[in-house]
Amino acid sequence: MCRYGFSNYKQTWSCFACRKSFKKTNFIDYLSQTNQLETYRRLARSRKESEKLQAQERYGTTEAAIEAEYYQKISICPDCGGPMANMGMDFKSPKMSDTRAWKIIAGMHKIGAIFQTCGCEGIGFVPASRSEYIAYLQDKIDAFSARMRQAQEDAELNAYQRSEQVSYWEAKRSWVAKVLEAV
Repeated sequence: MCRYGFSNYKQTWSCFACRKSFKKTNFIDYLSQTNQLETYRRLARSRKESEKLQAQERYGTTEAAIEAEYYQKISICPDCGGPMANMGMDFKSPKMSDTRAWKIIAGMHKIGAIFQTCGCEGIGFVPASRSEYIAYLQDKIDAFSARMRQAQEDAELNAYQRSEQVSYWEAKRSWVAKVLEAV
């Protein structure tokens, strides 16, 4: 059973500069604490453009403004004031003194890995050593290269779609290659 399906759990946010993690309130709890839950729900329920504009005028805000306020408040490190990364509910931070593990986690976050599951199967693979991390990154590069080749050979795509998909996978592959070079 999905343990996160029935409650609002806090997210783990990490500051890579301080090598610290903090449990931060989730969006729904934040809205409740700031008495904005009903306002946000009414703004979100407005489907027609005219209804949306009326609701925005009535409440003096927008959904996007409320979300931006939340992320601005929640994503700042309380110690150094720098940016923090949402690592998900399943993230277990390494010891502050384990700089190697923090570098691996920061690199994984750069390529899009977060520890967000339904709670059933755990957090997934986390490399424990530099060699495992390098192998993980190389596997990602190989997978992105394969997806790029698939897009190039896909006869169902027109030239524009093919070009867009190839560019997308090339950018992902290139980003991971840069992370690998820095290891």
